[in-house]
Amino acid sequence: MTAKPAPVVRVTRRFSASAERVFAAWLDPVRAARWLFATESGTMIRTEMDARVGGKWNVTERRGDQVAEHAGEYLVIDRPRRLVFTFGMPTVSPEVDRVTVEIVPNGAGCELTLTHQMRPEWADYRDQTEGGWTTIVEGLARSLDEPPFNELPVRAIAPGEIRLERLLPGPIERVWAYLTEPEKRRKWLADGPMELRVGGKVELCFKHSDLAGSAGTEPPAKYAQLKDGFKHPCRITRLEPPHLLAYSWGSEDPDPSEVTFELTPSGKKDVKLTIVHRRITDRGEKISTAAGWHAHVTTLIAELEGTPPQSFWPHHTALEARYDRELTSP
Repeated sequence: MTAKPAPVVRVTRRFSASAERVFAAWLDPVRAARWLFATESGTMIRTEMDARVGGKWNVTERRGDQVAEHAGEYLVIDRPRRLVFTFGMPTVSPEVDRVTVEIVPNGAGCELTLTHQMRPEWADYRDQTEGGWTTIVEGLARSLDEPPFNELPVRAIAPGEIRLERLLPGPIERVWAYLTEPEKRRKWLADGPMELRVGGKVELCFKHSDLAGSAGTEPPAKYAQLKDGFKHPCRITRLEPPHLLAYSWGSEDPDPSEVTFELTPSGKKDVKLTIVHRRITDRGEKISTAAGWHAHVTTLIAELEGTPPQSFWPHHTALEARYDRELTSP
């Protein structure tokens, strides 16, 4: 019988707060009681942190008739960039895992990456664990008055390259259908056939009046040609259903840009969508593309959640103005 490989969970989050402030929140028991393993219905009964290498930590919450105890030992404290600690639940098992928190300054803010190295016997709980850490990191963000994950902006990650990340209600097969099936894709992006094979043709038929909630709205003058719709030929460059889809953005161009959609489960119900658009040629195109993906994916989230969507063009216009101010090269 083949042993299961040791799973690794990795959660990344950008913060506008400084690296020093984000790092300090992990070692402040008063602040940590608000977000670290804290649930809405639970009551925190113990938060202890001996913040030194070899020091112990313990966060215990009462959840109904149950007591959830989380504990470990600090292995590395490299302020404000790296924190490593063991992690376990003493009432469940005497074994411990290893968690690493890395914080990289990024302008006035920073980017946090949490890596949880799990034991092989817990492999079946990997997605649930990732969802748990995602929730915890979002709690940290709220404690620092950060915007919610699904309101984070598109960011430039390399010359001519932008990235947008969102959490969507799953399951993953449902989200995949909204990327690949014309009738579902029409509600948030564009209609049109898609040959699901590497090298397959894609014809995105944009008609923004068909977008959920956008009937009757007029595009701005500079996008007047989109009023009656247009067709955008693309070609699939990578395909790994239901996790990865990539296609050239305009297959008739001599050197087209490329957009990649990556889906990863997050917890029991959510799916993380990462969109990366590469080889964007100039700043004006980058601003328009960033605003476009932000507005389109906002429409997708509303469609998946069954909530009223924003009207596309007013939202897109506001986003273009925002990215004209804020989107800078890395």
